[in-house]
Amino acid sequence: MRLRTLIPLAGVLGFLAWASRTASPEGGAVAVVGWSALGGWTAFALFRRGVLAPRTLGRAEAAWAGEASPSTVLAITEGVKDCGGEVGHRLRRLRGDAALAQGLRNAAWREYLEADLARLPLLLRPLARLGLRKLPEAPTGARLARARILVRCFPRSPSLRHVLGILLLRQADEASHREAWEAFEAALPWAQADPLMLEDIFTAAAARPLDDVAERALQALLRGHADPRVSWDRGAAARYLLQRGRFQEALALATAVPPAHRKDEWPWVAEAAGLRVLGDLDASLRVCETGLRAYPDAYRLWMEKLQTCLESRRMDEAARCLEEGRRTLPADVPELRWEWLRRDAEFAFFVDGDAERALRALAQVPAEHQGSHHPPLRIQLLAATGQHEQALAGLETLLQAAPQDVDLRLLQADCLAGLEGWEALQDLLDGLPPPAQERPEYWHLRGLAHAHQGNALPARMDLERAARMAPDRLRLVLDAGHACAELGEWERSEEHWRQALRLDPACEEALVQLSDSRLALHDADGARRMLRECLLRNPDSVDAQERLAELEAN
Repeated sequence: MRLRTLIPLAGVLGFLAWASRTASPEGGAVAVVGWSALGGWTAFALFRRGVLAPRTLGRAEAAWAGEASPSTVLAITEGVKDCGGEVGHRLRRLRGDAALAQGLRNAAWREYLEADLARLPLLLRPLARLGLRKLPEAPTGARLARARILVRCFPRSPSLRHVLGILLLRQADEASHREAWEAFEAALPWAQADPLMLEDIFTAAAARPLDDVAERALQALLRGHADPRVSWDRGAAARYLLQRGRFQEALALATAVPPAHRKDEWPWVAEAAGLRVLGDLDASLRVCETGLRAYPDAYRLWMEKLQTCLESRRMDEAARCLEEGRRTLPADVPELRWEWLRRDAEFAFFVDGDAERALRALAQVPAEHQGSHHPPLRIQLLAATGQHEQALAGLETLLQAAPQDVDLRLLQADCLAGLEGWEALQDLLDGLPPPAQERPEYWHLRGLAHAHQGNALPARMDLERAARMAPDRLRLVLDAGHACAELGEWERSEEHWRQALRLDPACEEALVQLSDSRLALHDADGARRMLRECLLRNPDSVDAQERLAELEAN
């Protein structure tokens, strides 16, 4: 019962007590009428709380379970919403769910607060309500003292602990912040029925991060408020799970929410990411496309579709996603701009093979936002653009912490090859641990070192081994062909040129070298055919033009 009801009631009781003591007949008559009216009101209140409210609650819960509209549930409960006790608590909680289903978060906050207060004794509710007023008020010492006293008086009220925690977080000192998290943590066991309070504690803890508190609040939300009509911030929960690599949990969270109840793009992102990690790339792509029809300017969805397209080798569509990502970049979030630049650099390097453009893009990104590539992407780009000294300087620092790291050592070897330090390269490769020999890069670099030191046979053996280990890498296949040709093993070299053409039918180098192999095997017609094929696919090939002209002249 609210304070505005108790004050008039107290006045009525005082007046009736005075009238009862009055000796006049008129006073006695007033007392009889008054006490009769009060008795009738009390009887009605008891009937309302003991009979009418439980029946109404049953009807409302049945309507909610039958997926009646939220407005219907609110209308059913309107007349008995002020009841106390467990029935009042459940009524208010149901009204909060209905308000939240309508998107009325402020109204839902009030209903959940009243559900908490309904469990307090009737005469103590006004006192607790006083402690919950004016939440935006500055946390003065007196306000904090009152909040602490109220928490001690009502230890099972999560709302009071929540308010105390908010006030303490607004303080500047670390001790107040620790006390705030203690208040939030203590509120969790009693806040299981309040999704908005759980959401508030979860988002605050996840931002710190305080994973233990955030995890408990999230699990309470997932366990007790799975009904998709209760629209707490599932997007924040999905984002939290995705950032921690818990893709299957994010997928379960997203699929539990029908499309009609998805309030932002994050459930779509979580579902698509979960499906992608599980390997169902086609389903992931369909989810992205459906989500983008609802949220065409959702940057995060475009980035998820980009990743799915990259993994499914849809490179043209991936390039379009990258462009759409640039179009939908929020202007006021530099972290997202850095992420897009990093993805643009990755696409330029790993897909387009344009290391120069990739380095220009990555140069605009702070070091801590350049991704988790190993070796670091910037050092890979320096090596790929011929800046081997700078790449080696960066690797030196990393190798001090991990001297036996195979990836770092192989990139160091690649830089030495770029600087033509063949003897140093040979010594470095000989000193690498055995796991390095499982990598095609090791044998490729070893073969190049032998070749440039005049060891043709070991060079051919190592380069062919590298090509066998990675038959889909064009450079390795071409170098193996050159090593065979160096020894005059034309049939063997021809196998490598044809393998290169299976990887890239327009490869100028493979077509020209294949013509040389055919000519060495006394097949001049075959050599001409290869050169004509080369000119058909590469009309500007000077090498092919000169060789074909020489053959035609002879």
